[in-house]
Amino acid sequence: MPESVKLGQTSHMADLLNIKVDVDGPLAACKELRENQIPFTIARALTMTAIEARDAVRVEEKRVFHTRNDWTTSRTLVKMATKQDLTAQVYTDTANRKTGAPDYLPRQEEGGIKRPSGYGVQFQGGSYLAVPTKVLLRMIGGGIMPAKYRPTNMLLSATLGPPTKGQMRRRRAQLREGMYYFIVTFKSGKLGVMGRNANDARDAAVPLYILTPDAHVTARFPMDQTVKDVVEQSFSGNFSKAAIEVMGNDLLRGSGVSVRL
Repeated sequence: MPESVKLGQTSHMADLLNIKVDVDGPLAACKELRENQIPFTIARALTMTAIEARDAVRVEEKRVFHTRNDWTTSRTLVKMATKQDLTAQVYTDTANRKTGAPDYLPRQEEGGIKRPSGYGVQFQGGSYLAVPTKVLLRMIGGGIMPAKYRPTNMLLSATLGPPTKGQMRRRRAQLREGMYYFIVTFKSGKLGVMGRNANDARDAAVPLYILTPDAHVTARFPMDQTVKDVVEQSFSGNFSKAAIEVMGNDLLRGSGVSVRL
């Protein structure tokens, strides 16, 4: 509302000098900043930082894991902040909707016991995790497990115990890489998938997979720390960028209020 400010009076009782200052514009601009622009700036800065953190986590995932495709990284997502909810979130969603298997990435970060959940190797009515042995990992030379060496494919032609000569002849067409596979029970009580060269009976059988009802997973995926590092490095700069973007002087021109960053 218009206000009058008395600046002074002469000794000769001259007319007072009146200056009218209209503060409606600045007050309205300050209200707009407080109620809309500042919260939106914070939300924008939070979202910008969360996107940076998501991208950093995806890079870390590719470094830590050998994946067959980009599905895991594509399921690392961002929940954007709003001026009503000043919270941004980086999260993973790698749960398997078909099998009911839970999100597997949190266990990779925290460590713990892993059990099959509708997706394990099925054998004689049981569900098992197939843990590759060092022998198999040397055979494939690291990286992604080729389809021919995946446990479900091996079990298609595996026998329970070393196959007889007759079984070997019947299964020769199913041999993979010139090997035949069979399942044994180790002294520990765990099952194992063994492989032997089908063309040389003198070759010793080698263990390729251990079938186990559970396995301990060692923490190796530092997602929380990756996100924290990005927040510490980037939020301040992102806030300045967001403020320039949201509260630029063009939005306030004519109000008597300016923003400098």
